[in-house]
Amino acid sequence: MKLYVYEHCPFCIRARMIFGLKKVPFELGRDYGGRCRNANPYGG
Repeated sequence: MKLYVYEHCPFCIRARMIFGLKKVPFELGRDYGGRCRNANPYGG
């Protein structure tokens, strides 16, 4: 399983923590492909 995370998102940190506590094997993905920038119409 591949888990895409954004380092500053508390919900991503929570998901990553649960995967670690339950010892679920996963691959960490940080390639956003510009999707995060496009989600905010103000460009922030």
